[in-house]
Amino acid sequence: MNKKFQLLLYLAFGFFYSYAQNADFTLKYSSSNNQYEVYVKADTDFQRFFVGGGSQISIVLPAEIENQRLLVETIEGGPWLDNSQIYAPEACKGCDFHGIASNGSMISLKKDEEKLLFTFTIPTVEEEKSVRLFENNKDPQSFDKGMAGGDFNNFFACALTLKDAYRKNYGNEKVVTGIIKTWSGFEVDLVNISNGVLTSTTDEAGKYKLEVLENSSSKIIPEKNTFPLNGLNTLDIIKIRQHILNNQPFNQPEQWIAADVNKSGTISVADMAEIRQLILGNTTHFKNNTSWRFVDVTYSFDKEDPLKGTAAEFATISQLAEGEFVNFTAIKIGDVDDSAIPNSIISTEAKNSDKVLTLTLDDTQLKTGDTYTATFVTENFNTLQGYQLSLQSDALSIEKVKSQFGGNNNFGLTQLNKGLFSTSWNRTAPLKEEVPVTASLFQVTFKAQKDGLLSELLTLTQQPTSVEAYDLEGNIMDIELKFNPFYEQKPFELYQNEPNPFKSETTIGFYLPEDSEIELVFRDESGRVLKTIKEEKNAGFNSLKFDEKDFARGLIFYQLDTKFGSQNRKMLRLE
Repeated sequence: MNKKFQLLLYLAFGFFYSYAQNADFTLKYSSSNNQYEVYVKADTDFQRFFVGGGSQISIVLPAEIENQRLLVETIEGGPWLDNSQIYAPEACKGCDFHGIASNGSMISLKKDEEKLLFTFTIPTVEEEKSVRLFENNKDPQSFDKGMAGGDFNNFFACALTLKDAYRKNYGNEKVVTGIIKTWSGFEVDLVNISNGVLTSTTDEAGKYKLEVLENSSSKIIPEKNTFPLNGLNTLDIIKIRQHILNNQPFNQPEQWIAADVNKSGTISVADMAEIRQLILGNTTHFKNNTSWRFVDVTYSFDKEDPLKGTAAEFATISQLAEGEFVNFTAIKIGDVDDSAIPNSIISTEAKNSDKVLTLTLDDTQLKTGDTYTATFVTENFNTLQGYQLSLQSDALSIEKVKSQFGGNNNFGLTQLNKGLFSTSWNRTAPLKEEVPVTASLFQVTFKAQKDGLLSELLTLTQQPTSVEAYDLEGNIMDIELKFNPFYEQKPFELYQNEPNPFKSETTIGFYLPEDSEIELVFRDESGRVLKTIKEEKNAGFNSLKFDEKDFARGLIFYQLDTKFGSQNRKMLRLE
C-alpha cells in the first residue's frame, strides 16, 4: 500500500476514533398506530455515518406473546430485518429475544438529536406490552442456557472506524410503570407520580411511566390534591354516621381511609362536620388532608381496624427489575361510596331514583325594602333521610335562617354577597313510626332589593352545594320548589296532630297568614288545664312536637288562640 495513503487512512481513523462516537438507543410506543419506534442519539456530529453491516438492535418481548417475527419498517440506516429469534430460553423463561439487524446504510447524525431508525409492530397484539431493548450487560449472553449461541448484544458500528458506537439504551434503563384505580376499579387520571427527581402523570387509563435512577433505591410517590368536593355529598355523611353507630359498617378498608377526613386515626362526628362545611362552601379544602390518597395495592390492611398502622402511600423500588409494575389504589377523601369522577372520560352519573322531593312555600309579591319569611315545607318528611341544596337570588338579601332540625352548621352563608345560600341536613334521631308526614324544614327571611314575585326572584342552583335529597333506602332524588300562588290567601288553620292516636310522640301543625303570638292550651275531659304554650310564631306553616312526658293517657283537647281567631281539636294518648 502506498505509504502516503496509509498515513492519510491512519490520520482519518485517528480523527474519528478521537471522538467518543457513542450512540444511545431508546424504544418508544405510539398508541395512535399501535407501533414501537427505535431511535438513536449520538454524542457527536456525523455528516456521513455508515451503519456497518451486521449492526444489530435487539428487542425483548414477554414470553406470553405469540412466537412470530416482528413486522419491521425501515426508516434510516437499514434495511432492518428481524433475522433471529429465541423464544423463552432457560436463561430467561419469561422473555423472547428478537435480533433486528441491518445490512448497512449511510445516515447523518447530529449531536444529542434523536434519529428514528425503524418501527415495528407485533402482528397479533393490539395494545402496549412490556416490550424493551436488550441490555448488553444484563441480559443472557450467547453461552447462557438456551441461547444456542445466539448473540443478541446490541451493536452499532461505523464502518469508517470499525468502532462499536453503542453505549446504552437511554430512556430504557430503569422505568417503573403502573396503573392507578379507585377501590371499585375506575382509572384515575392526572395523578402526579414522582421519585423526587423526575415526575410523570397518569393518563385517562390511569397508566404512568416513570424513570428511576440506575442502581439506586427510589420512592415512587403519587399525589393529587385537586377538587376536594369531587364525590362528596350529604349521603357520605349519612353513611359515615351509620358506620359509627354500627348500623351499616363499612365493608371496604378504603372506606375507612376516606372517612378519616381529619387524619386523626379514628372516624368521628368531627369528620362528618368537616365534610359538611366543604359541601356548604364554607371551606375550600381539608384542614389536615389532601383531596386524594393512594395506597400500594400490595399493602395489607388490618382486618379489624384498617386505620391501624401506617398505610403504604408510596412504594420503594430497589434494584428495579425491568418491566416491574407498581400499582396504587386511589381513595377520594370523604367519598365513602366511591362516587367521585375519577377521570375526564367518565360523565357525571344521573340521579338513581325517579322520586322528587318537593319543597312548598308561599309565593308573595315583594316591594323593594320588604322583609318576608319563606317557610320551606315538605309532605314527605317521613320518607326523607337527608337533603342538600343551594338557593340563588340577586334581588334578595338574606336576613335570617332558622330550622327546628338543625343549627348554624347546617347552613352555608359565606357567599351571601354573591346571592348564594346553601343548606345540608340529615336525620340524626332514630326513625320511629310517629315521624310526621308534613314538616317545615327551614325558614329564610329575605329582604327585597327590587320589586317582584318571590317565585321569580328565587331559584335552586347547583353551586356551591349540589341539589339532591335522599330517601330512607339511600336513593338520590332531585328537589323542586313549588310556590303556592300569592293571591291564594290561606286562612288561619289548626291541623290534626300526627300521628293520632299516639304512644310516644306526636306533632301539632298550624298555619298562620301572618306573624302572630299564639297560645296553645291543652285540657282533659273535665276541662282542667294540662299545659299552656305561649310563643311568637312566623307566618306560614309551624309545628310543635310533644311526647309521652307531656301528657298522661287519655283523651286530650287542645285549642290554639291567635290574633286571627281560635280553633279546637282533640287527640288520644295511648298506653
